Amino acid sequence: MKSGLISILLAILSPFLFSQNHLIDSLNKQLSSTDNQSKKIDILNSLTGKLLMNNDTNAFFYANEAIRLAGSNQLPLKLCKSYIIRAQCYFSFVKYEKTLKDYFTALEIAEKYKLDSIKFNCFLAIGNTYSFIDEAKKSEEYYLKAMKTGKELHYTSELFAVYNNLALYYEDIDLRKSKEYFLKIITSSNSINKEEYILAMMNLSYLYNLENNRDSAFIILEKTLKEAINIKDTVTIGWCYGFYCHIYYDTQQYNKALCYCDTAMEYLKGAGYYQTKLNDLSLGYELFYKIYTAKKQYKEALENYTKYIAIKDSLFNIEKNRQISEIETKYEVGKKEAENKLLKQKSKTARLIIIAISAISILLVTLAIILFKARQMQKRHNYLLHLKNTQLNQRNEEITAQKEIIERNHQYITESINVASRIQNTILPSIENMAKLFPTHFIFYKPKDIVSGDFYWIATIRGKNYIAAIDCTGHGVPGAFMSIIGNNILNEAVYEKNITSPNQILNYLNLKIHKSLRKKPLNSKRILKAGMDIIIMAFDNEKNELKFAGANHPLLLIRNNEINFFKTDKHDIGENFSDVFKSYNLHNIKLQADDFLYIYSDGFRDQISEKHNRRYMSGNFRQTLLQIHHLPLNEQKEKLENIFLLWKGKNFQTDDLLIIGIKHNIKNS
Repeated sequence: MKSGLISILLAILSPFLFSQNHLIDSLNKQLSSTDNQSKKIDILNSLTGKLLMNNDTNAFFYANEAIRLAGSNQLPLKLCKSYIIRAQCYFSFVKYEKTLKDYFTALEIAEKYKLDSIKFNCFLAIGNTYSFIDEAKKSEEYYLKAMKTGKELHYTSELFAVYNNLALYYEDIDLRKSKEYFLKIITSSNSINKEEYILAMMNLSYLYNLENNRDSAFIILEKTLKEAINIKDTVTIGWCYGFYCHIYYDTQQYNKALCYCDTAMEYLKGAGYYQTKLNDLSLGYELFYKIYTAKKQYKEALENYTKYIAIKDSLFNIEKNRQISEIETKYEVGKKEAENKLLKQKSKTARLIIIAISAISILLVTLAIILFKARQMQKRHNYLLHLKNTQLNQRNEEITAQKEIIERNHQYITESINVASRIQNTILPSIENMAKLFPTHFIFYKPKDIVSGDFYWIATIRGKNYIAAIDCTGHGVPGAFMSIIGNNILNEAVYEKNITSPNQILNYLNLKIHKSLRKKPLNSKRILKAGMDIIIMAFDNEKNELKFAGANHPLLLIRNNEINFFKTDKHDIGENFSDVFKSYNLHNIKLQADDFLYIYSDGFRDQISEKHNRRYMSGNFRQTLLQIHHLPLNEQKEKLENIFLLWKGKNFQTDDLLIIGIKHNIKNS
């Protein structure tokens, strides 16, 4: 099976690899056959870019040669461009000081020779780099310089990236300014590029919806829909109707949600590329299933769930076969590298790498086999359901047959996923290790669908103890896959890359998730649906200090019967980016005796009550923690479980649930 998958992967990649190598050979021949120094510099920069795409360190050789030739021939414009290209090399290989040094060198040359367009690019690139390494104020300074220079040059579309970066910067500081910059994109792009204008409108509508300002969200969404209709953008029209459907579903207006979902599907069925269309249709049938379930129309819910699963299976097989082949290829390469390293260094680290890669490969292959068998069983029982429905004439007999088949189908799937759950639980920290690192703690962990998209992670390195709470996109099997990938990358960051700062661990995790899932940039029309929210804490018990960083997950500290609420960055791990890499901020707290710290996913606060038909909400959740924090940790967990069950009643659990509570004890000298 492994050799077959690898053969398929090589067959897919071979034309691309051959094309890349052929292009590099062609550029090398051009380089050796020309005496024109200016042309040589252009070829050297092209070679640098091609090698950088393959993460080839030989890119630096060509970049250095381009800088040397441009300098010796006194070509300031080409010298600036060569320094900028080498800065991009340094950035890709995580050498940020050298990245900034090259950008500032290019900026100095551009200012000397009055190369204003180069100045604009340098200001923007320096701002992006400072943003990535958590120098927020410096990032803002250079974005503002880029904006000033762009206006002097009468740039329009070039300023979109600057406005977007400033809007994102002010999102956590000044929401009014953030909206102003989004509006600048809208007012600037309307007459130039309708697609840019529509995308900005959708982003602003999404922002208002996040604030629960649904009136403004509806107004902007209505304008977006009209513009999409005017330019006959069928895909965007479908997405707009889908957004309407989501809002009405969230506000429990199920009839309106059903109407808009039906309209969205009509547009999306005739638009988009093959795999894009499958993704959109899958989401549509899933929405139909949720709406009909909420309306207790179980026959229609089942029909749409069957269609959803059928499309999901097709996408799952395409994606998982590709991922498994890629993982197996990486495994073989990693194994050889590890063996060579073991022979040279006899290093314990190399043995751990081999074990980790082997375990992940076996785990993913096992999960794929389990889910494939579940899909086969589901197809068989869906066929039986269809056959019986056509034979039965009376409504009561039809409902009885459907119920029987659903129960059997659920049993088979549940048995398979139970096996997957036991496999997933192997990545969670053991009780012994948790007790060793955090003697006074509790963990309330309750998956929604047996396997979970929430998980927790611990580590200890250089005298510091780390703990993280992670909420992956989705729940059930998709969330479980993301949890395995996330756990593996966190271990890699700490134990292999020796990254110890929580915010840098998140930056590394974000970058690896993008590379693993091959996501598209923000200015693409595709909206990404895979990522994770996380908070990670690093305890220095010798100094009684805590450092933490997060993506959409807060930290709650209760001290002297008062709540201290610490927000983290609002962009999640794996969100889309192009030229702008949004890095994460580092926070520090001096701990005191009997401090209580809580980190959690949104499963508790988003649970809908059977009695009140509303969510528990963040404010109520924080007050609950304040009321029970004085209790022993095991009793706190018990209280939370009882409150959750009483609130939920007979309702389905809305999402995966994870709450971690830790009591800090001052270390004796």
